[in-house]
Amino acid sequence: MSLLVAVAAAALLWTLVLTLRAAGAGLWQRSLTPSLALVVLGLPLVDHSLRHLALPLFFVGSGFVLLVALIGLLLLDPNRRALLLRDWGAWSVGGVLLAWLLLRGVAPSFDSFGENIFSLRYVQSLRLAEVYPAADLWEAAPTVAGYYTWLHNIAAWLSRVFLLPVPMAMHLASAALLALMSVALYEAFATRTQAVVAAVGAAVVMFAGTGLSILLARPLHSADSIMLGYPHVRLYSMGANEFHQPWMAALAETSPDLPVETPLHVALYLGDFHPPLLGFALVALLVWAAAHQTRVRGVMPALLGALPVLIWAANPWFAPHAFALAAGWWALDVRLRRQWRWVLMGLVSTAVVIAPILMQADFRAAGVSFSILPATLRSPFEAFMAVWWPALALAVAAMLARDGRWRLWLWLAALVLSMEFVHFNQGDISSPGARFNGVLKVWSPLHFLMIGLGMLGVMGLRGRARWVALLAVPLVLSAAIHGRDLLRSQINKGHAPLEWSGAGKLTQRADRAFLLRQMQALKPGRSLERLARSEYDLAPLTSLLAAQPTASGWAHHMSQASGDGGREQQRVARIRAWFEGRDAQPLELLRAWDIGVVLVDWDADWKSGQLSTLQTQLAAHYLWLAGPDGAEGRVSGLFVRMDQP
Repeated sequence: MSLLVAVAAAALLWTLVLTLRAAGAGLWQRSLTPSLALVVLGLPLVDHSLRHLALPLFFVGSGFVLLVALIGLLLLDPNRRALLLRDWGAWSVGGVLLAWLLLRGVAPSFDSFGENIFSLRYVQSLRLAEVYPAADLWEAAPTVAGYYTWLHNIAAWLSRVFLLPVPMAMHLASAALLALMSVALYEAFATRTQAVVAAVGAAVVMFAGTGLSILLARPLHSADSIMLGYPHVRLYSMGANEFHQPWMAALAETSPDLPVETPLHVALYLGDFHPPLLGFALVALLVWAAAHQTRVRGVMPALLGALPVLIWAANPWFAPHAFALAAGWWALDVRLRRQWRWVLMGLVSTAVVIAPILMQADFRAAGVSFSILPATLRSPFEAFMAVWWPALALAVAAMLARDGRWRLWLWLAALVLSMEFVHFNQGDISSPGARFNGVLKVWSPLHFLMIGLGMLGVMGLRGRARWVALLAVPLVLSAAIHGRDLLRSQINKGHAPLEWSGAGKLTQRADRAFLLRQMQALKPGRSLERLARSEYDLAPLTSLLAAQPTASGWAHHMSQASGDGGREQQRVARIRAWFEGRDAQPLELLRAWDIGVVLVDWDADWKSGQLSTLQTQLAAHYLWLAGPDGAEGRVSGLFVRMDQP
């Protein structure tokens, strides 16, 4: 049944794309990318704008009425309907969607308790909200909402319109983004060469990783390791024993923060739905516009002018680099300078469209700024070249194409170097986390852009200059490695196929399985859950997976949003004191925060004596539901408020 629902949802999304294309004219008759971008990125923004105005949501299933109305457009023009039936490029979009859903369906569960679970909970809150802004169920404050809203609203829109379970909607949203990127790149390259070569070029850009991926062509992790047998799911902190080349092993000892993968590959392997993935889609659209700028006036400058504000809504870490990219490209390209009005129009119009998101972001100045990355966190020259050499080889090939953009390639090289110096500071400027965020959110989109524009240039080579295309061989090898590993990772996961569950791993332990079942059955109000020692961890996992609001929240982002880390630390300390039995008046905290249920797992380390004390203090207001006991006399269960509605 899950497979049938997934196929039906993909088919409906595909039908909506085709109907919008049928209603278009001009470029839309030759290209599928604008209508696909409008469906994947535009319609959720319209829905977001309605909720921002605090208007009631459409009734459940109203999206089907919209689909019926749009499908009716096909019936008004038989010629266009016939055209679409013979349009294999348009049909390929549905193929990409279905292929990705089937691939994810082999092992659909989310593979970590990190931001995947945060994403799952965030989309669930948007799915259930009656007005926007949705209630801040984790007390995470506007920073997280601004950072996650646009991307995750795509999944929320799909879930609400098509009546999909949230995990399935997140996989469908990922499939839609990947379909948009693949079609945009295919159409960009198809303007330069034949269809087969264009398809290969698009696949190379989608799958090509860093230079390290070629050096790590053999699997590193055993099938029972924490990596679940994935050969290359790494972003940084490589070990010397992970390289069979002596010189790379020596380099890893002095520079462990060698990035191996990008957010795109993490999304491919793990089904992660992290905001930088949206940045990849925008970069793919930029490559598409670069290929079409000589055919359609205004397409490239409009997108280039809109890029900084789009990037800010998707991923603020990349914002200063996006401004530099737009300004430099505009200044160095004579054709773009002549169309400055389009650039200005793109900037203004896109700002108007995404203004609701920006107004909700509310980034406070305290602790959030752009800073110079410390020298200790910058890459040594050897590490920098080991990561970048395939993309740099492709850039050289593109320069040899002599299309008059050699200044642009020099500017892109300067942008690559800027990643090593300019950093979006969120309080991690003195830790390896700064390097991690730089790789994840700044370096990756630039790498993707360099590869895309490089492939575009290589495909424009003619005559004897075609030998230069051999410089793309490292990217082809890297793409082949990632394609192989993607299939292998799906097999190695070993999850039950097509269950579309976001809570698979949580149920492996008896105490948390019990708590999850009780939370889902009782539908309590706001929960209180133990916090882990690491404040970046998502400790209230059970509440998140059960789609229930929790007062425990995510301390790291709460400190960012409030700008008052001291106050958040006091709140965290109070929660910990409550669970450790150091709160002299435990009932007062539950009343002050309107707690409907208190979760106690084995890790809380409660024994029968502490439980008895709490039962006595809360007896008049909370009922204890006992869960399974653990080793060393540890108890589990939950307190449920007796006056719950």
